[in-house]
Amino acid sequence: MKSDGEIWALLFFETAHTNEDEKIVWRVTGEVDEFHAEAQSEEGTIITPIWAEYHGGSNWQRPGQEWGTGFNFPTAGCWRITVTRAETAGEIAIEVLDP
Repeated sequence: MKSDGEIWALLFFETAHTNEDEKIVWRVTGEVDEFHAEAQSEEGTIITPIWAEYHGGSNWQRPGQEWGTGFNFPTAGCWRITVTRAETAGEIAIEVLDP
């Protein structure tokens, strides 16, 4: 995965659970306004955010522009969330549990 910038993730949950809306805010450097996020399960299921929005202002002091996303994971297990913006790309892994 290519990355020429920085990506920061701010999780709004202690533990992610299936069938619950989980919020993650991202700060991503780069010059292009395009932003893409998706999550993939260990079994290969791919989901996109149930919502994604650009945040024009914020008090979170990290480099780059900010987007908020909401994911609703259908199954428990390890999910890899990939974020891209132009030449900047990165991923995080989170464990999703059944409530």
